[in-house]
Amino acid sequence: MSLSKYKSIIPVIALLLIDAALLAVWIYLPISIDNRIVAANDLKQQIKAAELRIEGRHDLKKLVEDATDKKKIIDGVFLNSNSLVTLVEQLEAAGRSAGVAVNITSADSPTGAVSRPSFKLSV
Repeated sequence: MSLSKYKSIIPVIALLLIDAALLAVWIYLPISIDNRIVAANDLKQQIKAAELRIEGRHDLKKLVEDATDKKKIIDGVFLNSNSLVTLVEQLEAAGRSAGVAVNITSADSPTGAVSRPSFKLSV
């Protein structure tokens, strides 16, 4: 065989190789793009789920803060041992400023759910 015969086959082989490469790219690109779209959609769903969890945590935090504020208000209405001492001191001070001798001999702090504080005083 002469070299001239091979010279005419070389462009054909080159074109076949180029066609095969283009065919591989034509098949691979849509598959690759589809895979990336699926991965992007999965990431979007994960981000939305994370945002919902964060929003839920913020809601819980706000709920706890609101409950704490309401508990402080409710606790301020009831007497505890610290506020009982303050009440006794305020009663004695009010009596002194009114010119009346107020002497509280005993005070019992409430212990039950319905019990009330009791005082023994002399005026």
